[in-house]
Amino acid sequence: MRRVALGALLVVSACSSPSLAPPVVTIPSYWQALLLAGPHLVSVQLVGDTLVVGDRWNGVSLQSPAFGTDWASLGLSLPEYENSDFGLRVAAAGQGQVRAGLELPVADARGRLQELGAGGWEGSSFPAESPVSGLLPMPGGWVGVDDAGRFLSTDGGLTWRRGTYPGSGVTGSGRLFQGQGGFFWGGTDTNGAPELFWSEDGESWLPVPTPKTPGSSVQWAAGNRTRFWLTIGFDVFLTVNGGQVFNPVLAVTRLPGAVFPDPEDPDQVLVVGQFLYHTLDAGQSWDAYPPPPGVVPGPSVMCWEKRRAATLVTDGFTHAVFAFDLDEAIRVTGDP
Repeated sequence: MRRVALGALLVVSACSSPSLAPPVVTIPSYWQALLLAGPHLVSVQLVGDTLVVGDRWNGVSLQSPAFGTDWASLGLSLPEYENSDFGLRVAAAGQGQVRAGLELPVADARGRLQELGAGGWEGSSFPAESPVSGLLPMPGGWVGVDDAGRFLSTDGGLTWRRGTYPGSGVTGSGRLFQGQGGFFWGGTDTNGAPELFWSEDGESWLPVPTPKTPGSSVQWAAGNRTRFWLTIGFDVFLTVNGGQVFNPVLAVTRLPGAVFPDPEDPDQVLVVGQFLYHTLDAGQSWDAYPPPPGVVPGPSVMCWEKRRAATLVTDGFTHAVFAFDLDEAIRVTGDP
């Protein structure tokens, strides 16, 4: 029997011999282990045909083509921060560049955003005053957020400037989401109610209506400015009129509540919560697919071109990257 074990996370291959190992629960064929790592994976991003995975203490790994078997480690080791609250927080790739947002002590002179150059990792001109919590590529540049503000670069990251927004904006850094034709930036306002902004260029941000549920935050936003999906707390909403009316379509029992609408078919959506939920009719009905036994999904991405998702899963001690094959799940379960 051939097994790969990491902490309590166990993957059993199809060529296993059950006589040589204790019984284990079979992982459905629509799940595939892509990367087994330590307990410190923090982010996953899909850029083109490349998966970018960030490890809090050990750096950045790339898998290209996505959902393949080959990984390249880009380093950025932070051994001095092992067993501390500091380290890598987000990794991103785009415009032929790779960047890592770091959470470092204030006295650390290396800055809070590192760029991978010809000579290795080096400091960035990103004017972060606190940990970088969001970083997305855009045509010709980047959009990033930290606890002090929203910044953008239109020259590939050489220079950055602060974006503008009305009022006090989102409390803290909030979260940055890639939309269709722009970006969403969401979180809570100063009163603890959900707050959401939209920008087409990463510089000018306009407020967007949300269901005002006190004590809840925007966990996810996806779609375009007119038709978009929101996860507020544990509830998923859909609006088709720019936020004039929100229809509750799903209640997840675990975050992230990530929502991935198909850009070619807006009624088809995948949601990642305690399970992976799939709808073909804009949330009127759902099929639910459980994660691998003993683990729960976390940060995720979806590639509709390949109809596959990648998610960070954890058993409470160990993190790994698993791929979810939607068509195989439909085939195996007989769901439409």
